[in-house]
Amino acid sequence: MKDKYTHIFEPLTVRTMTIKNRICMMPMGTNYGEQNGEMSFLHIDYYRQRAKGGTGLLIVENANVDFPQGSNGTTQLRIDHDNYLPRLYKFCEDMHRYGTKVSIQINHAGASAMSSRIGGLQPVSASNIPSKTGGATPRPLTKDEILAIVKKYGEAAKRAQTAGFDAVEIHAGHSYLISQFLSPVYNDRTDEFGGSIENRTRFCRMIIDEVRSQIGPHMPIMLRLSADEFVKGGNTLEDTLKYLEKGGRLSKAAAFVGTMLDIKPILTIEHGLVESLDKLRGKKKLLDKLIAKIQDDSDFDAENPKFLIVQSDEDKGQEVCEKLRDEYGEDCIEMYGEFGPLIGTHVGRGAIAILVKIVTE
Repeated sequence: MKDKYTHIFEPLTVRTMTIKNRICMMPMGTNYGEQNGEMSFLHIDYYRQRAKGGTGLLIVENANVDFPQGSNGTTQLRIDHDNYLPRLYKFCEDMHRYGTKVSIQINHAGASAMSSRIGGLQPVSASNIPSKTGGATPRPLTKDEILAIVKKYGEAAKRAQTAGFDAVEIHAGHSYLISQFLSPVYNDRTDEFGGSIENRTRFCRMIIDEVRSQIGPHMPIMLRLSADEFVKGGNTLEDTLKYLEKGGRLSKAAAFVGTMLDIKPILTIEHGLVESLDKLRGKKKLLDKLIAKIQDDSDFDAENPKFLIVQSDEDKGQEVCEKLRDEYGEDCIEMYGEFGPLIGTHVGRGAIAILVKIVTE
């Protein structure tokens, strides 16, 4: 196996985190959390099996930073209070015994929250536009509330660091709160948080800034982004490329857009859960530009390279991997087949993850 897939078993260093191989389990909901938001022992055992299997990096599913307003499930993990630290600490200790690095995804559901699950409260968002068909009408957040939520993200990241996590992932996709601010469909604000690219990315930039200020310069920050919303009028790969440029000012934050912060983490670009290879081929030039933009970032550190996690249709997985390897070289890492149960492909959604390391000569 190691002779056939030479790169997948090589270590990768991002800042001070060295992953023993390129096998990464993506964050996905399990409903294994306790009703009070604590990590259960069943949950720990679930991840332990993946660590035993040799996974290099486990990314724990989204944890709520602002209960109850930001909750998106009755068995969702919480990281909004210090009393959740003991179980999270045990989880990190258990995974580290197998040489596995761990990250946790921090999130606020925004308009995706259901009133019936958050004590009858009205969901909040960038505007009063539901995030999905049939969803409740949210109320727009005030500036003071926005600033308070920014702080909660930073506090949650600090708790993750205290518990022993090796990295933290900010969830800015899937039509959750940050995504709602980024989207021209769901954000019709007229203040400094709406309208232009710079304004719509402001909330995300502030969160990354606050997270970095809380955890210091060494811990990697990941950003999960829906680079193509597949919604009429929503963000496309073309728009994401603009975010990478000066107007969006997010590139230093997450290899993602302009003059933001001194962060060299991981960028997740999603190409749709069931996107065909033909569509991927059609966007090759955009992928080239995205990668070039990351490589050209003056903050790029060749010793701690960035990488992309590209999601594609499971049935086309092998073909996609081979296509990317041909076009981007051997640093395109395939993650499918035998590794499916280990990396945690999105169950029921047919999505696989492909890790593409970004390097410079």
